[in-house]
Amino acid sequence: MLNKNIIIGHLDHIFLNLYIDILINYCKCKETDLCIVSLDEDNYTKSLHLGVPVVHYKSIDASDLDVSKSITAISLNKNNAFYLEEVIRKTNSKNKIFIHLTDDEVDRWVKTKDIFGKLKPTKDNHVDKHVLYVINNIKNVIAPECYFKDKLKYLFDNRSFNFIDGRDAFKSLPSKLWEELSNLYDGNSSHTKPENRILLGGKKEVFSLSDVISIINFLIFKSKIDNLKLMVFTDSRRKRYRLWLDFYLSCLRRVKRCKVDISYPTPTNSIAYNAMILSCSHFVLQNRGSLSTARSYISMGVGRVYVMKDSPNDIELTMAEGVDVGRYVDYRELAIKIADNRIDVKKNKEIINSRFKLKYKNLSSIYN
Repeated sequence: MLNKNIIIGHLDHIFLNLYIDILINYCKCKETDLCIVSLDEDNYTKSLHLGVPVVHYKSIDASDLDVSKSITAISLNKNNAFYLEEVIRKTNSKNKIFIHLTDDEVDRWVKTKDIFGKLKPTKDNHVDKHVLYVINNIKNVIAPECYFKDKLKYLFDNRSFNFIDGRDAFKSLPSKLWEELSNLYDGNSSHTKPENRILLGGKKEVFSLSDVISIINFLIFKSKIDNLKLMVFTDSRRKRYRLWLDFYLSCLRRVKRCKVDISYPTPTNSIAYNAMILSCSHFVLQNRGSLSTARSYISMGVGRVYVMKDSPNDIELTMAEGVDVGRYVDYRELAIKIADNRIDVKKNKEIINSRFKLKYKNLSSIYN
């Protein structure tokens, strides 16, 4: 473990895999300088993952990490905090532990304090005594300060944290796959030009049926958009969602003579998922989640992103990343912004790609 950069986590965690990928391909880290400490309970024998050495946490003593260069965990929850606490107690490593904070976990912490007046373990917040110990004994967090500082101050008023601006430095595909996909779009070919289509949400059914109907109504009757084309990811097991929406659209066609083309794709893999999103000229992002997808979409310069004003995704995209998005307070304003179509996608592409480069630089300062 001497001078190794330790990554603690589960081997099948998508973010751990993408994180290691960018460390190797964009942050000048050698595979031999990294080491994964696996927390998987059912995988004791694997010795190599993505070219990086793997050791199982039960096969070593936590004190062995005392001689490492850095220790990183992707998120902080009761699935990894038990081991992080052991590392802190057995080593002098507080100052070289880095926690890659996620918006979801911090939001759960804030809601817990709102209700109980303090952060404490509950049934649904993924916090236990180990999480509380770790967060009170580390100072380095990989997260944008402008977004997380006030939340962490509210949670831990007597604590100060060192923020490293390197959160979510990865795209929504491994780097080499993304570069190949990006090369296809850089040519500005008619084969890759996005269709004039609006994507509603980056995940399955993040907009309710009533939300989708409201958006459609405002797009048709307020913004006067003809031949409206939409894409909505749905759960194939929930057929009523699509049946009711198709029934409503059928009524629009017959009664109001409105033509609405809607598709319900079911991506089979990451390539198909990204290709579907990149085929749309407008991306209405939900309030929380799918930020990696939104950043990747913006980095291609193919379309415009819209998000509810002051939502977590709005704050992170506008304050932390500095890109221009269509901010709206209601679906009427959303429809107007989509019709106006005024966002400079080329400028956004330059901004977000420069942000990726800055994050690579900041992460390189930790691991090199």
